Amino acid sequence: MRLNRILRGTANYFATPFSHNRRLFKEFDKWIRVRLRSMNQTQISIDNLFWISWALGKSFRVVFDFHGQDVIELPIMNTPTKMILSSRFCPVLTFLMVIWAVELINLFTGHQLSQFGIYPREVHGLIGVLFAPFLHANPIHAALNTAPFLILGGFVSLHGARTYLMVSGLVILLAGSAVWLLGRPAYHVGASALVFGYFGFLVARGWYDRGFLSLIIAIVTVILYGGIIWGVLPVKSYISWEGHLFGLIAGVVTARLFAGKRSPGFRK
Repeated sequence: MRLNRILRGTANYFATPFSHNRRLFKEFDKWIRVRLRSMNQTQISIDNLFWISWALGKSFRVVFDFHGQDVIELPIMNTPTKMILSSRFCPVLTFLMVIWAVELINLFTGHQLSQFGIYPREVHGLIGVLFAPFLHANPIHAALNTAPFLILGGFVSLHGARTYLMVSGLVILLAGSAVWLLGRPAYHVGASALVFGYFGFLVARGWYDRGFLSLIIAIVTVILYGGIIWGVLPVKSYISWEGHLFGLIAGVVTARLFAGKRSPGFRK
């Protein structure tokens, strides 16, 4: 009971900036009461903890109607599952699941699938332009790409699912084709080109778009992953720095192509 009071009190504390809107405050308070009643007094499930932390951490969205009045939309009307698996973020999650599914198959087949990577200036290596992002040298290689792919891909997804798919497709085609034309004679595999492509797109998008949200995302991207820029240098022979370099260039080119086009995921 004491824990319930603490949680409810904390939730109400976060809601106090909106207490001027009595209807909103009452709805929020009612929702907290319902969720707390569903909890076991001696044990709180992970689901309930997730609901509470999500409700407290999720910002309220304030939009304006045509009469200039504040209209506040409660994010708690949608479940966290729907939020995470929304159409906006579904493509990047699906892409990541496919990468790991392919890696597991490749692992148990003795990496026979690696022959479908990009092999520069060879006809059979052309197929790798499409398949190389799904292939990795080993699970460690895939694991190293997972976090930046998910985070940077998620940032791109903020512009909308359609934008994410278009950016991914262009980066794959542009970077893959450049590697096939100019890369070293070896198999080039991995989602690194996409990671660098996302990085280049997000930073360049902030420059070309000059919108507030685009600039914020660009700054956060540089703060989190600015260090990967050194990956475009030919430091280690077993790393496809060509994929990194051409992926970065492809991302910047893609951002230039999108310049002036408003992303459906962003609203004023």
